[in-house]
Amino acid sequence: MTNPDSLIHIIHLDQVAIVTLNFAKKRNAINGAMRNALIDVQRAVNGATIFNHAEDR
Repeated sequence: MTNPDSLIHIIHLDQVAIVTLNFAKKRNAINGAMRNALIDVQRAVNGATIFNHAEDR
């Protein structure tokens, strides 16, 4: 995600996703919005084709 106002930023490096919480004013507390964002990230990463190449090996 490239939006600086996003609660979560994702960087993809090969088969690794680096997920960074961006809610510093609340010390990255897991509130309802952050929980929903984490669930969305998990679904996106699980469905991402760039992470499913292990089956090809």
